Amino acid sequence: MKRREFIRTAAVAGAATALVPAEHALGKTVPPSGGAVDEADGIPRPAAHPEEWMGTADARVDVRIRFAGLCMFVPDRISSIVHVLLPNARPNHVPRLHWRRGRAPHKRELAPRESLVLGAWGGTPPQVPAGIFDIGEYPATCAANELGKVDLNGVQPGVWVRLRTGSGAVINPGGRWKLGNPPTVTRPMPTVVDWWMRDVPLAEIANELVVCRVIPHVVFTGLLLYLYPANYNPVLDLWLLNIPADQGPGDIGEIPFPPAPGNNTYDHFAAFFPLLKCPNLQGLPEFAGLEPWVPDPLSPWWPLPPWAGKGMLVDCGVTKATPA
Repeated sequence: MKRREFIRTAAVAGAATALVPAEHALGKTVPPSGGAVDEADGIPRPAAHPEEWMGTADARVDVRIRFAGLCMFVPDRISSIVHVLLPNARPNHVPRLHWRRGRAPHKRELAPRESLVLGAWGGTPPQVPAGIFDIGEYPATCAANELGKVDLNGVQPGVWVRLRTGSGAVINPGGRWKLGNPPTVTRPMPTVVDWWMRDVPLAEIANELVVCRVIPHVVFTGLLLYLYPANYNPVLDLWLLNIPADQGPGDIGEIPFPPAPGNNTYDHFAAFFPLLKCPNLQGLPEFAGLEPWVPDPLSPWWPLPPWAGKGMLVDCGVTKATPA
């Protein structure tokens, strides 16, 4: 079977798993190895027998959500939710959701005050990745019990995402920034985070994608799946971005880039201030240098070349706060 024919067959069969009764368990034992990128069409080759994922109602996939740009992770341990708040920074930063359907890129601009829920089927409690900048370390004139806190009962972000399971990993370590007025603290601020939900029931994520208006019906879910040589399960990739409108998934990678010469102050960081219970942060971040580049072990495939042509610029936009 040709590669293109396999992708079409796997997509249709994968989508149908939410509707067809299970006849047998997946029976996965040893993860596959090897595999390569098909140079003819640029799509990762399957690294295991595709029939393991086809025609079964209990099919499992891995979901990866790539966050980049202005977003704040707020772990709510009481409710076992990680809230991702995208501040309103329009028109400079435009919140949107990107995905692939087959070999075609798709996107949807998120409406002001839109709310998304992912991972409501349960699973392990969500874990915020290590290495995200804690905004509670930013020099501020705030009471100790309000520093770096978000009032989840009163905050009004541009977009609100609730993650009910999964864990994150820093992909782009970004740069180091001098904080305060005058600067008294220097901290690294990552720019890209991958959020993984592993071994997800395909039927469950299909229903959530319909609610999120990624697909019109669950039967289209299989068109979003890709097989990577380094990953056992098929992967469903989403990009949730709050970045300038002229950048897209092809620009969001692991290589840090410096800001433009003469533009070392990150003015858009002020968009975070209204999310905080005490917004009295001192000054804006000043660029101090780049963090070491760490190669991405499982870079997501995107069907278009980078729009800006040179990768994601430094954007100290991935931060962490805690509930009030």
